[in-house]
Amino acid sequence: MVKELKPHIDKRYSVYTNRENTFITGSSMGGLISPYAFCEYPKIFGWAACLSTHWLGSFTTENNPFPNSMIRYLSKKLPNPKSHKIYFDCGD
Repeated sequence: MVKELKPHIDKRYSVYTNRENTFITGSSMGGLISPYAFCEYPKIFGWAACLSTHWLGSFTTENNPFPNSMIRYLSKKLPNPKSHKIYFDCGD
C-alpha cells in the first residue's frame, strides 16, 4: 500500500498527498491492519479508522499473550495524538 498503491494514486489523481489528508480505514481484519499501518507508517498516515476490529485471541485471557503484547506494541508505536487521529469501534 505504501510503496505501490498510494504513490500510484498520488500520481494519477488530484488528491492531497500529505499526512494530514491521508487516511487508512478497515473493518474486521482490516480493522486490525489499519492501526498496524498507522503505527508503522506515521509519516504517511495521519488518520486511521478501525471498524469492528478483529482482535485475535481477545476472547480468552487465560494463558493468552496477545492482550499484553498488543498493549506493549501500541504503547511504543502509537503516533502522537496531537498530530495523528485514530477511531476504534467494536461490535459483537
